[in-house]
Amino acid sequence: MKKRYITLLFLIIIETVYSQQNPPSVKWMEINSEHVKVIFDKGLEKQAAKVANFIDYLYPLETKTLKGNPRKIPLIIYNNSTISNGFVGLRPWRSAWYITPSQYAADLTTEDWFYTLGSHEFRHAVQYDKSNKYFTKLLSILTGQSGILTGQYSYPYWYFEGDAVCMETGLSDKGRGRMPQFNMGIRTILLNNKKISYDKAKFRSYKTFYPGHYNLGWLLTSYAREHYGANIWDKTLETSAKYSFWPYAFSLALKYHTGLNEKQLYEKAMHDLDSAWTNKIKNLKIDSIEVINRAPKKSWTKYTEPVFTDDNNILVKKSSMKSDITSFYIIDKNGNEKKIKATDAGIISAACGKITWARRYPDIRWQLRDYSDIIIFDIKTEKEKRLTKKQKLFAPALSSDGKKIAAVEFTDEMKCALVIIDAETGKTINKFPANSNDFYRTPSWNDNNDKVVLTRSNENGTALSIINTETGEITDILPVSPENTGRPAFYKDYILYNSPYNGIGNIYAVNINTKERFQVTSRKYGAYNPKVKDDEMLFIDYSEEGYDIAKITLNEKKFMPIEKVKFYGLNTADIIQKQEQGKNMLKPELIPDKKFEPKKYNRFKNALNIHSWGLYLNEPDDYSNLSNYNPEAGVKIYSANILNTVFGSIGGTYNINEETLSSNITAIFKRFYPEFSISGNWAERRAVYTLYDQDADKYYLAEDRWNERKATLKTSVPFNFSKGIFYKGANISASYSFVNRNNKDYRYISESAEGNFSALSYSGQIYAFRHTATQDIYPKTGYFLYATYSNTPFNTDIYGHQFASVLSVYLPGIINHHSLNLKFGFETQRSDFDNTYYWFGSPLSFPRGYDYKAFDKLSVFQVNYAFPLWYPDFNIGPLTYLKRIRAGLFYDYADLNEIGIDASRKYASAGLEMFFEMYVFRLSEPIEIGGRVSYIINQFSSSDDRFVPEFIVLSIPI
Repeated sequence: MKKRYITLLFLIIIETVYSQQNPPSVKWMEINSEHVKVIFDKGLEKQAAKVANFIDYLYPLETKTLKGNPRKIPLIIYNNSTISNGFVGLRPWRSAWYITPSQYAADLTTEDWFYTLGSHEFRHAVQYDKSNKYFTKLLSILTGQSGILTGQYSYPYWYFEGDAVCMETGLSDKGRGRMPQFNMGIRTILLNNKKISYDKAKFRSYKTFYPGHYNLGWLLTSYAREHYGANIWDKTLETSAKYSFWPYAFSLALKYHTGLNEKQLYEKAMHDLDSAWTNKIKNLKIDSIEVINRAPKKSWTKYTEPVFTDDNNILVKKSSMKSDITSFYIIDKNGNEKKIKATDAGIISAACGKITWARRYPDIRWQLRDYSDIIIFDIKTEKEKRLTKKQKLFAPALSSDGKKIAAVEFTDEMKCALVIIDAETGKTINKFPANSNDFYRTPSWNDNNDKVVLTRSNENGTALSIINTETGEITDILPVSPENTGRPAFYKDYILYNSPYNGIGNIYAVNINTKERFQVTSRKYGAYNPKVKDDEMLFIDYSEEGYDIAKITLNEKKFMPIEKVKFYGLNTADIIQKQEQGKNMLKPELIPDKKFEPKKYNRFKNALNIHSWGLYLNEPDDYSNLSNYNPEAGVKIYSANILNTVFGSIGGTYNINEETLSSNITAIFKRFYPEFSISGNWAERRAVYTLYDQDADKYYLAEDRWNERKATLKTSVPFNFSKGIFYKGANISASYSFVNRNNKDYRYISESAEGNFSALSYSGQIYAFRHTATQDIYPKTGYFLYATYSNTPFNTDIYGHQFASVLSVYLPGIINHHSLNLKFGFETQRSDFDNTYYWFGSPLSFPRGYDYKAFDKLSVFQVNYAFPLWYPDFNIGPLTYLKRIRAGLFYDYADLNEIGIDASRKYASAGLEMFFEMYVFRLSEPIEIGGRVSYIINQFSSSDDRFVPEFIVLSIPI
């Protein structure tokens, strides 16, 4: 959960696109304590004070085993979003907490969400401070906050996140380090003697599943602390900061203090963990199960959210490394699978031939405001309906008669409730507010549809509770405790639920009347999420090939009393806790309750916030952006305010293509519905014309250079229409520019056209892209349409006009994960060119292999076919790890009227591209390099046909 912007060695900085804002209606307030400035929406004073007290309380705890002294940090509470996340970042220095807790207890624990965010995220602040020494400190002096990031470029992601997970685990009796599901993926790999190289584990693979850097990081950082002392990472960061110019600085510093570099640490940790886990399960009795899914698996496959349908078939969500995005499937009694549709669904519930889930809907304009509404889907007709609008409802559960839905509501004011809504109309039937600080998760109905079971969490732990939906009475079946219970379901006189009780995730039962507890399943790797019909229980069962759908027949007589359950987990979390404070420090009675005086946050005082300066290099835009790659390098100073609403830069630039210089200053304002920007620049301009020499009877190239001073005011409105499995959006913009042109060095016709003039530009774009699967190179389907019109209406001495449009369409290829892309473009500019002519920059791509030509009319057509060739997962020592090789075939065609030629000319090329995605020097960000061979098809003479090779860098880790 750490937001990082990676920069290159030699102080290269990339421009960052800041696009996330809150609506202007938010009334920002602030509270200041010794170590944090909490910025929050008016009405959240109590929660802001809790955060301020908690950060001040954490400060000495978080800096015990990592000696740092982080400066006071601005911390923004984002309460308009349904996302569960947080980050600490630079450029500028700040932290942000997205305060809606997750419904997935097995993923992020049931710990109080503020406790989890604080203990995890503040450790990142300490990491930043600890690394800002010696050579890294020099970098920060030379380039600002970007220098700190540059100095960390040798640090693996698993260290950052693993160390932070150590803190959330070591300071409490919870944390992800105590959750069997968090370790389940790697544990399963080891217990099946599956050898995964360090490079594959670190950089992962497109064909072989391996858990993320959070999971790997917890195991490696905790292992190092257990075997080399609590301060091993303090010493490693201290040493690596001295040599942060070297790509292996982190690994060599680790070896200096442990005798092991990062690869050797991984290999030793995996060996010892394999032995420890193997020894632990020697006497584990494993239950037999019936696996419902029988289709052959071509790769690691994930079956989840099984539910019984009315015809006794089973509906599931399914995805795999090689398949399409997550989709609904029906599995019949014989194990045959039928795909229903691709879906964005998370937690689902089903009854009476219908499925329900919660879908995230972004605000059309404000990226930090979104909603979670209830969707209901008819399995037979395959039609879906949005039941609610602009609500914040989660984990909906259908009653068995299909008439009511129980869902968890969590508002912008951080108030939680169980809401009962009509499954046909979406209207609220009843609402049962939670007690202060309680948070509900994953409700489930009983057979009579008058009671709901759910988990109830707060600062003291989690309880298993039943709410009577007729009276509102709430009864705790299990008391509040640190146990990470989740996904409860009724079964006769029992509640079934997930629990990590025996050190392996399994399903347990508690008798509603006697409160006696039992273990229901005993699986080797993990069993979760019970769904019951009569005496049959479905659940997800983990194996080395992924998640399966399992079924057993329930028999209360075979339930194992909780007193007889043995523990099969490791004691790593307890060791880490002893290295910290030796006990649970995240108790409400231990945290101060100091009173603070809130005050209005001063936007203007904090508008200018210079954070970085230095060299920069812009990267190519991706397929959703209209612009062709125009490589530029330069020097800039950057400013960004904490709220992501005001940005600025000033600097000088060298255009690599045009070989020209420019200087610029820009300010961007994103607080209001239309975004505004104002900029001024001086630039050298360059254009190449094809002219005809009548005397020599031949064409030749002429170059024209001139200087421009330009001031521009621009306004734009971005729209986000994304929903379901599609990213959708639009943008409209308009700009006014005042231009002064002088020093033209090529006199076309008679005299140089110099002077002042004004230009207006209008543009619009609309796009839609389907979500991509793991092995997709580009979207399976999608489109991008852009149009622009520019002219010079206020001046008759120098004038021009331009209309251009681009349409890009993505279609499926002939094989899975192949992509066909068709591009169409048209542009026209003023044709009666003379010494008063002004040329507007073009958004169209010229055929590959040709030099760009100036024109007054251009039509282009491109066909691109992209496909993966190989997933090598091959490394050459510590030098490089090759992850994917992909290729593309293309054909480009252009029909244009060139300036200086009174005739239409046609250009065409075809060829092959090949790109290699790799990691070099074990750095954490990939590079993609490759080449292109274009075959130039000459319209006049086949003897002029030729091959043009090019070396291409598509991405570099900056």
